[in-house]
Amino acid sequence: MWAGARHITFASCFLLASPANYSSSTDRYLDALYIGQAVTADQRERARIVREFERHALTQAYTVPILWYNRIVPTTANVKGWNMTPSQYIGQDLADVWLDR
Repeated sequence: MWAGARHITFASCFLLASPANYSSSTDRYLDALYIGQAVTADQRERARIVREFERHALTQAYTVPILWYNRIVPTTANVKGWNMTPSQYIGQDLADVWLDR
């Protein structure tokens, strides 16, 4: 929906209806910009709207995402002892992980 894939996660930090809006901020201007870029077919206009969204969101600083990563953990039935932790940095103990072959 955004001009680039990276904007999907960036925008979710600021939109009223998003569960990732951890600051619980309400900014109808950002909501309008998000809808505006979604319905605009002209790529230059869309990019302009996206830049305005970014400028306004970071200027208001309801929240500033400084690190964003996706965690993908592929496993098979052979992997035993693996427990998904809430963070890739905390509670990651691989001492009990083994392969059942």
